[in-house]
Amino acid sequence: MEIFSDIKKAITRFTRWLAGVDGDILESCPEGDRRKYSNLGVFVFFSFCVGYMVFSYLAGIAGQGSFSICIVGLFAGLFLAAIDRLLMVNLKWAGSWKSTVVLSLPRVLITLFIGILVGEAVCLHVFEPEIKKQLALDKGKALAQITTSSSAAFGEIERLEDDNKSLLQQIEEKEHERSILYGAFIGEAEGTSGTKKFGKGPVYHEKKEQYDLVENEFQNISTTNNEKIGANNKRINQLKEKRDESINDARQSLPENSGILLNINALDEFTSSSGELLFWRIMIILFFCAVDSAPVLMKLLSLSPQPNVYETKIEAQRQAAAIAEAKTCQADQEIQQESEKIRKQESLRVARKVYEHASEKEIDLAIRQLDAWHRAQLKSINVPATNFNTTAIKN
Repeated sequence: MEIFSDIKKAITRFTRWLAGVDGDILESCPEGDRRKYSNLGVFVFFSFCVGYMVFSYLAGIAGQGSFSICIVGLFAGLFLAAIDRLLMVNLKWAGSWKSTVVLSLPRVLITLFIGILVGEAVCLHVFEPEIKKQLALDKGKALAQITTSSSAAFGEIERLEDDNKSLLQQIEEKEHERSILYGAFIGEAEGTSGTKKFGKGPVYHEKKEQYDLVENEFQNISTTNNEKIGANNKRINQLKEKRDESINDARQSLPENSGILLNINALDEFTSSSGELLFWRIMIILFFCAVDSAPVLMKLLSLSPQPNVYETKIEAQRQAAAIAEAKTCQADQEIQQESEKIRKQESLRVARKVYEHASEKEIDLAIRQLDAWHRAQLKSINVPATNFNTTAIKN
């Protein structure tokens, strides 16, 4: 039981920290305040979970690896939770309802924007099978359009195929005419048709000449047309190879189905085709807008000119901290002033000692200079007298 109690206390401290409140001060507040801020922390944690799942799914759509998906989801979840926590901590009573609403409006707009983003991502996940069908349909249309445009660009193929059909038809017509004439002169020879006289009479030779003439025409047409058909087929094969290369290049240039923008465009096409689907898409987005903005709206609606117990204690603590800070600043200023005074006194004392020492040295120097001057004067007086006496004695 103690383990469950410790876990419950840890969860409670964590949710209060997410709500941006001081847990120690909140413990001394009424149960209503504690429950309110704990619920706000739960909403912030829910924002983290939703952000992690949604942005991980978007990273998966973008084709990222498992590690990148986890990193993107974790960063996005922490970012959304930090935004919600910051917005709730800084949302305070501004003196009047008008000022409070005006100051909180940017915060509400931020949460609504995040809610729209999250709701759109959830719609991508909810309608994922339909989006895949729409993407496949769009890709099929694109491929059909590519094939049609390529066929139009290589229209010579169709012209050559029609030419081959015309040449084959000429051969078949001439072959059919030859077969009729062949049956006619064979029947005349056998007596089964024509004059019905057995043997090779004049009529037989006439029909045989007609058959030989048509046979020569058939051989000529067959040879000429087959040569033309062979040349046409060679040209058709070359054009078809170029057309297939063009189609393959165009197919490879088609984007994959893993792009986020392609999925969003497919979702727009899919939902725009049905009013009911569009309604549910809007409802999902509005739901997540409401969920994401719930912490800020709850904090905004709980504000009042009369602060609650927790806010009163926080304000008292803030004022006490401000007073203590002011006293600390004043003490620091007094210490600084006293230090400056001592420094000036010490400077004066040092300057006085230096002056006295300099004065003593100056006096001593003056005495020494005076003594030197006195000795120099005495010497200048005594030397000439000595010279004079010496001269006088010599004389």
